Amino acid sequence: YCAAAFSIVSRLKGRKPNHVLEIGAGLGNLGWMSHQWGCESYTVIDLPSVSIMSAFFLSKCCGESEVWLYGEGNRDHRFCGFHPANDYVDALNHDYDLIFNSDSLPEMPSKVRDDYIFLVSKCLTRDGFFISINHESNKDGQGRVWDSVKKNGSLKLVSRSPFMMREGYIEEIYQLAH
Repeated sequence: YCAAAFSIVSRLKGRKPNHVLEIGAGLGNLGWMSHQWGCESYTVIDLPSVSIMSAFFLSKCCGESEVWLYGEGNRDHRFCGFHPANDYVDALNHDYDLIFNSDSLPEMPSKVRDDYIFLVSKCLTRDGFFISINHESNKDGQGRVWDSVKKNGSLKLVSRSPFMMREGYIEEIYQLAH
């Protein structure tokens, strides 16, 4: 996550992201970094079992009053909010200047991956970034992020390069195409 944070900071050229969406948060390290950067909000879409671990970690780092879990009622200005992977419609009601995914989009069924790319294209701000750090194996039914982005047509590729910390992983940076 330090390498991902370096990439994010270098892309934003001194600007801090105000509203961050992470698809698949893992333990919540990007959430903690977003809190340290002074972001206004950090939103997660993930599997409920993973969200529990992330929420616990972030409640210890940022304070319990800063974490909202799906089903708790109104988010009421809490820094961090968690939505389940099967009900993230509320996340569509917000604009994000940074959307991040690592280690999950290729493993999803193509329809689900395409739906997430649609979400990105609808929620990304005009000058925001979608950063994907994922492997590119096309075996065992896994797909490439780039293929879903091309199919969607609403995002343009800003840069694409091998990810410096993990062999076989590609870092792709996208922005809105128009």
